[in-house]
Parts: sequence; C-alpha cells; structure tokens
Amino acid sequence: KGDYMTGQELKEALLSERIVTFEGRLYKVSALIYRKGKSGKIVLTAELRDLKADSVCIVNPQKIQEAE
Repeated sequence: KGDYMTGQELKEALLSERIVTFEGRLYKVSALIYRKGKSGKIVLTAELRDLKADSVCIVNPQKIQEAE
C-alpha cells in the first residue's frame, strides 16, 4: 500500500483487532499511548503485539501500515 496509518485508523485497528505491519512484520495494535512531550505537544506512540514472538514493542506510529 505504501501509506502510513493515521491516528484515527490506528484507533480503528485497535478496536477491530485488524492486523498491521511495522518494518515488515505482522502485529496487532494493543494500545495507543498519548504523552505530553518536552515541547508541551501531545506525542502518540503505539504498542504493537507481535503475532509470532508473543511480545510487544512501543513504536513510532508514523511507520505503521495496514496489512494487505
């Protein structure tokens, strides 16, 4: 696809348990985390659950894509 997901699309993927990709691997979005950054702006990060390794990682959501 080539397009990265928006915050709203990530929320929808979280609620519907749709599979997403990050750096070529398959994940499910397990949480969306909003933090106040150093500049005072809200920063979004995503917690992804790896479907094969039974682990999670916290990533920059700007690199998450919807799985084909």
